[in-house]
Amino acid sequence: MNEAQTVVAKQGTGMVAGIIACVLAVLGILTLGTVFVPLAAIVAIFGTVIAIKNKNGAGIGVNVLAWVLTFFGLITSPFLLGYIGLALQTASPPSATAHQITENELNKARQDLRALEAALNLYKLDNFVYPTTNQGLQSLVEKPVSPPPSNWKVGGYVGRLPLDPWGQSYQYKSPGMHGAIDIYSQGPDKQSNADDIGNWMLK
Repeated sequence: MNEAQTVVAKQGTGMVAGIIACVLAVLGILTLGTVFVPLAAIVAIFGTVIAIKNKNGAGIGVNVLAWVLTFFGLITSPFLLGYIGLALQTASPPSATAHQITENELNKARQDLRALEAALNLYKLDNFVYPTTNQGLQSLVEKPVSPPPSNWKVGGYVGRLPLDPWGQSYQYKSPGMHGAIDIYSQGPDKQSNADDIGNWMLK
């Protein structure tokens, strides 16, 4: 083989490596395979080095295309996507639902619920009915207007309405889903769901 043939062979090697890398990268994209993409990267490195060494413009162009396809293969790889998802999940701040309710918070909520339930029972004793849902717990502090209670105690039934351990107002329903009245805290996530703390849970 003469010198000219050797040069052509070397140039062809760089281009062939680039073509093979392109095929492997495309297979990686189409199959979301984690095997084809690394192979494409290895072959593209080999083809790029050969093409640059032999100043083969066409070979360099093919290998650049192989690198672009390899990049797309990497970002569509399930392993990489899974890693990115895990990294984002780790970096994201914990949600409110992840808050673990402490014993002090639970005790505070229970004490408030007992006090509110006792005040509502006194309200009913005086007025023969509990406040409506619309009248709410504010009826224990201010005399409701519509409908007005028949014998509301001057000064009210509590000095002020407490806030739950997370700085929110206690919720009230009459009639309740768990009894004649429901008084409850929405918990640390401040939404009505399974972590609510209600008077129906008191012993």
